[in-house]
Amino acid sequence: MLGLESDEFTNDGGFGGWPQWHLLLVLIVSWGIVCAFLVRGVSSAGKAAYFTALFPYFILFVLLARALFLPNALAGISAAIYPDLNQLWTAEVRPNFTFVKDRL
Repeated sequence: MLGLESDEFTNDGGFGGWPQWHLLLVLIVSWGIVCAFLVRGVSSAGKAAYFTALFPYFILFVLLARALFLPNALAGISAAIYPDLNQLWTAEVRPNFTFVKDRL
């Protein structure tokens, strides 16, 4: 969840690295907001309901606007709307590169 930064892959539950500071900061701020709503009690529940109901739509709109201005955005949208169904007959299994890396 915190995007651990490490050069080593640990499968035995060992130390996986340090969290990324910006993700840790966002997590702390979000828990601070949750605690502030809990401390204020029922009087701020209506405001919190408006925020939690409308904020995801705002974020989705911002992400949509950002995605539309990326290079080749219209090509990706047209590929999603009008897929090439002939590609279904040429399906191939991709190799699992993590498994291959462990065997080298």
